[in-house]
Amino acid sequence: MAAAADVPALRWGVMGCANIAKKNVKAIKAAAGNTLVAVASRSQERAAAWAAEQGLDTESGAVTAHGSYDELLADERVQAVYMPLPTTMHLEWVRKAAAAGKHVLVEKPVAVCAADLRLMAEACAAAGVVLMDGVMFMHHERLPRMGALLGAGELGAAERVVSGFSFPADKAFLEGDIRVKADCDPLGCVGDLGWYNVRFSLWAFGYEMPERVSAVTSRWTDGGRVPTETSATLVFSGGRHSTFACGFHTAFSQWAEVGTSGGLLRLDDFVVAAGPDSVRYTVRRPGGLIDDARRVAPVTETETEVLGCNQEASMFETFAACVRAGAASEAAAFWPEISLKTQLVVDAIMQSSKEGGKLVDVAPVSV
Repeated sequence: MAAAADVPALRWGVMGCANIAKKNVKAIKAAAGNTLVAVASRSQERAAAWAAEQGLDTESGAVTAHGSYDELLADERVQAVYMPLPTTMHLEWVRKAAAAGKHVLVEKPVAVCAADLRLMAEACAAAGVVLMDGVMFMHHERLPRMGALLGAGELGAAERVVSGFSFPADKAFLEGDIRVKADCDPLGCVGDLGWYNVRFSLWAFGYEMPERVSAVTSRWTDGGRVPTETSATLVFSGGRHSTFACGFHTAFSQWAEVGTSGGLLRLDDFVVAAGPDSVRYTVRRPGGLIDDARRVAPVTETETEVLGCNQEASMFETFAACVRAGAASEAAAFWPEISLKTQLVVDAIMQSSKEGGKLVDVAPVSV
């Protein structure tokens, strides 16, 4: 979604020097209609060193290295902030950013709980600034291509979604990373990984909310407060459902499959694109049983390649388009709403996990 040549670029500040910010600095550079003008850390020296590591020009003043987040928010050149801070810091700094008139792209999970996310969304709406979470796959051209196959498309409506997202964390991660610390990211693997599984499930079901959730967390850390291995089932109306597993203990995988009466839609890289310019998805149409159920008919399998889309850059281009349209526009209003839906499901997963897998109701979007 390229910006028109005569539209001024949206000027970004990066608030925090997390590892994922390195990827998004590259994305801002690659995104049409976007430019990076500032970075901030808790010390000016750290910010300057990190900026230099990313190849950013702080010597000429093209990019300013700030020694505090407050300094970045006071920078009049900055129009929007990318916020890869620990989840427990989001509420404070999203509201401060909104009060400073800055648009906000915040990393997932957006909040510790839905109540906090509502406060963030209200602050951004009142200030007239855009709020979006950093779920990159939402911005890949592959998603609408696949979506056209579902619902009224040739495969029909989704009946079941199954997915998995995991990686094998080492001892250092499991003992010291912020994603396993209750005072930083208390949602653990559910917030870090399961957020994507939940979002993909919501997408497959047309952003309809599940009615109930059951989840089991088999491994916890930080005194039993942070989940590191979780499986969940989301129950939608009419018996449709989504099941997923996420965690920090098994080999890297990021697959998803949508089952319909007409076939199966599968992808093996639903979160992080397999290649910078090329991704695929597969449609399988099983033939069923034949010869008095003694044999299986051949499966028809079609693989489609989608070329030329950088989902990270596309996310920033979409964000800039929302800023141009206005925070109250339909395009911009979609993002905090889908973040809230995701958060409500995540909240239910956490509740069920803490109650031994009890089937719990998902709280309503409207209150």
